[in-house]
Amino acid sequence: MLREGTFYDCDNLENVTLSEGITSIGNPNNYTNRSGAFENCTNLNSIKLPSTLEYIGKDAFRGCTGLTSITIPDSVTSIERFAFSSWTADQTIYCEAETQPSGWNSSWKSDEVKVEWGYKPTPET
Repeated sequence: MLREGTFYDCDNLENVTLSEGITSIGNPNNYTNRSGAFENCTNLNSIKLPSTLEYIGKDAFRGCTGLTSITIPDSVTSIERFAFSSWTADQTIYCEAETQPSGWNSSWKSDEVKVEWGYKPTPET
């Protein structure tokens, strides 16, 4: 588990690859009002989420203006409110799921952001 606020406001963070085996960003069993794990990491320009990820907590990627896109694996069954709040029309969320899973909060993203459902990533070589 990657805890809430782990990298909050971290200006030096640019690229992240989360290890396989991580199942949550935030704690699904202890909902808090803490800041999101990567909230306001404005220089973050690349992140790879593991195929084992199931949960994305509140505000997790809020204010990550340096990211042009993110791919959410099909394994994610729950996303809390505002996880992708303040994302703009210049940013894209690629979702491997064909449609929004029922466990995703209705306020998980901003209205402006582009979402592509049924995304199939190209295997790495």
